[in-house]
Amino acid sequence: MDNLLDKICEVHTDLYNNNNTIHCLTNAISMNDMANAVLSVNQSPFMADNPREVENITQKSDSLLVNLGNITDYRIESIKKSVVIANENAIPITLDLVGVSASQLRLDLANEIISKYQITCIKGNYSEIKSLYMNDLTTKGVDSKVLDIDEVVGYCNKLNEKYNSIIVATGKIDVVCEREIYLLNNGDERLSKITATGCVVGALIACAVSIRQSIEAVILAISMMNISAEMVDKNIGLSSFKLSLYDNLSMLNFRNIKENINARKIES
Repeated sequence: MDNLLDKICEVHTDLYNNNNTIHCLTNAISMNDMANAVLSVNQSPFMADNPREVENITQKSDSLLVNLGNITDYRIESIKKSVVIANENAIPITLDLVGVSASQLRLDLANEIISKYQITCIKGNYSEIKSLYMNDLTTKGVDSKVLDIDEVVGYCNKLNEKYNSIIVATGKIDVVCEREIYLLNNGDERLSKITATGCVVGALIACAVSIRQSIEAVILAISMMNISAEMVDKNIGLSSFKLSLYDNLSMLNFRNIKENINARKIES
């Protein structure tokens, strides 16, 4: 655990000592929250999705987030252009599999991207990760089905071996898999009650991997969101919870992370 914390501390320090440009190709539902979260961790969001400008924007960015939520033909064109430029310029790509468990269009798009390009981090909830592994739809909407944690770990491990990407499966227990596998037990059930928190985690991952393309960077990003949520008063409503969540994210320091992180390494 000490070695993990040392590496997380290095990423955290570098994150706040650098101001990188994070190009977020995302949906209108999450855009505002995502941009504010990126700003909260001292990075600069760029939310361009016009196919006529995304290549230029991506080339000047330090990290690319591709979010498949509320997908449109317009954004599909932009995504395909941006991932080419990112790979050509060694810019890390985070792919958030929003809705691939319910939409054949999104699942096909995810498969096309992953098969053609190197993706730094592939993120989804349990059902989305299962759908990617099985290449089949598993839910009616974007919410995650309850799956056995050992089953999810198995999917993550196989996807990591196949695509050489860091794999993240979010749920009650978050799974992060590269050469090592960690289970993250922080969080608050209220995160599932407000819109776009999962998308924001994807944006934070894109911020962290702009500093270092490592499992420790991804663990830091997820833990920042989950620990910020845990710090919110348990006796307030959801609107107040959301405001307090982002307040905490903007003020979170490494001591908060070190004192509260609940991460356990397991055998693959």
